[in-house]
Amino acid sequence: MESKELKAKLFTTSNFYNHLKIMVASFSDLRKSRKNGNINKAFSEKIMLAVTQVNGCRYCNYVHTKSAIDAGASEEEINLMLNGELGDISNDESLALMFAQHYADTNGKPDKETYDHFVGHYGEQKATDILATIRVIMAANIHGISLDALLSRVKGKKMKGSKLSNEFGIALGILILLPVAIIQVGFEKITKNKTEIIYSDKLKNKKNVNVITMLTALLICGGTTYAQDVDKGEGINYHIISRSDLSPRPTGFQPTKAKEVNGAYNENVITSSNRVLNNETIMLKKVNVQPVGEKDFSTWEFLCDEGGHTYEQSAPNPLSYMVGGISSSLLSSVEQAINVLDLDVSSAKVEAKVFFRYDDPMTPSWKGYTDSVVANILIISDEPAEKIAEMKRMAVQAWAVGECIINPTPVDAKFEYNTKIWDTESASSGKVIGDDSYDNNLKITSKGNNPKPQSFKLGTDVSMEKFTNPFIFEVVGISESANDVQRPYLHKIKIRAIQENYAAWDIYADDSRGYEGIDKAPTSSDYFTAGTSLCLMSQLTGWSELYKHQGIDIDDYRVEHQFNYQVDNFMTPSATGHVDGVITRILIKSNTSEKVMSDYAKHALGTCFAGDAVSMETPTEVGVYQNGKLIQ
Repeated sequence: MESKELKAKLFTTSNFYNHLKIMVASFSDLRKSRKNGNINKAFSEKIMLAVTQVNGCRYCNYVHTKSAIDAGASEEEINLMLNGELGDISNDESLALMFAQHYADTNGKPDKETYDHFVGHYGEQKATDILATIRVIMAANIHGISLDALLSRVKGKKMKGSKLSNEFGIALGILILLPVAIIQVGFEKITKNKTEIIYSDKLKNKKNVNVITMLTALLICGGTTYAQDVDKGEGINYHIISRSDLSPRPTGFQPTKAKEVNGAYNENVITSSNRVLNNETIMLKKVNVQPVGEKDFSTWEFLCDEGGHTYEQSAPNPLSYMVGGISSSLLSSVEQAINVLDLDVSSAKVEAKVFFRYDDPMTPSWKGYTDSVVANILIISDEPAEKIAEMKRMAVQAWAVGECIINPTPVDAKFEYNTKIWDTESASSGKVIGDDSYDNNLKITSKGNNPKPQSFKLGTDVSMEKFTNPFIFEVVGISESANDVQRPYLHKIKIRAIQENYAAWDIYADDSRGYEGIDKAPTSSDYFTAGTSLCLMSQLTGWSELYKHQGIDIDDYRVEHQFNYQVDNFMTPSATGHVDGVITRILIKSNTSEKVMSDYAKHALGTCFAGDAVSMETPTEVGVYQNGKLIQ
């Protein structure tokens, strides 16, 4: 079976004990499900695989893949599941599998709307049977991951981020924790006091861990604390860009993929972004991004940082990612138009410069704007100028990212407060471990020399010592072909914000849709979408500091997006690109009122440069140069 490499989630001993109790309480339901025939063996194994793909237990993955095949699941179905694709699984099963993934994503605490839809679809009895299977494999995954981590440690290969106390507490502590869980669950049944960690109209959510249980766990773990606080150690070591094993799973909306009809090409890109806690900067963050349902395009994780008067950024800033996406996406449209027109072109390059502005920064009336975009196409060719001009017209018409900038795009923006996602998705500590990121021997990120555009002049670096009013700066992205035979739309991009202590970065984008072989880098749409999410994260950070000065604490926040890109009549002279809509979700954790949290989210949206570029009409000028001469 071909599958993406699993990435294990890590759990604390107390978290394992909670799932262990739920597992014990679910055994009777599991036995009943075997008898009533609601869930056959193949369906059960697929449910277990769905949970395992989220949690990342290698042992369970091996066992249940084999068991699913033995039970009659097809190899095609298993391959789809191992790669996180559920769209081609039968409709009746796919909802259960998606719920199983959601259950694992939320650490056993699904949101009420999703749970109610799940029960409404299957009915109470079948939903209970499916839940029993999910709960059993959830505990088994956690134990398998911890045992794997402990054995890896013994072999001298410590699992990143794993703690020895939790490895012992879970892998070996089960010898004590399981009997204690059986006793506690039995006692709770007798006293009619079941603990249930799922929404139900009949049962209420309770946290009921008694003193004997906690003392037992403490003996096993040697004094481990059980609150899921931020890791006080060094945290996770991140590369700037890396291929990720798990797709982004937004909780504020259900990702969707549009059907491709009449020669249209759709790219529905989703993101989820979180803070990364770091002693040197409050601006470090990460985002996971991937087109929905695209087997040929991987999930990628980007790290992102800002510069400052005395601090040089450790990773590209949001707007550099965004402008890199602008220039690379236009270059893809140019290359496609060249192919459609069958032009003889020696080289093609796109140089983009975007102007951004803050008004009244760090005041209650603070706003952010994208003032204008300049994008120039540079062509080396002996073709007639009229054909090059036609190529430019076709490329701009098919440029979906450009249409999103030039015209207002509908944005569905909503805010969610203090949801259960924070039990598993809170910010954690980490750092960027170097400027260079490699994937399959390709250096996909590195610090480079300052960009030297040929079609426009760069401004001088804007001081970060103090925000002027207005505060105006520019960001540059220059894209050119990487000349890769296997991936003809692989681009090398040079990006930089023209600001003090903002570095120049070399990154790669791969828009080679439909070609054989693995994608070598994120798509240009990935960069544009992720840059927008990360820009909003930066604004949330800035406003959280302002609110803190007013005595209001914003504990955590997260941004999720879906951008719906489409090119009608793809790879034809009439190809037309557009973005049909954008979903924006801001998730906030705070003890303050919902009114204050709503104001906080609205303020952040109002200062988000990228959001302004998407939702408003942005003046955009596209030029084309042939052999160094501007074609009028």
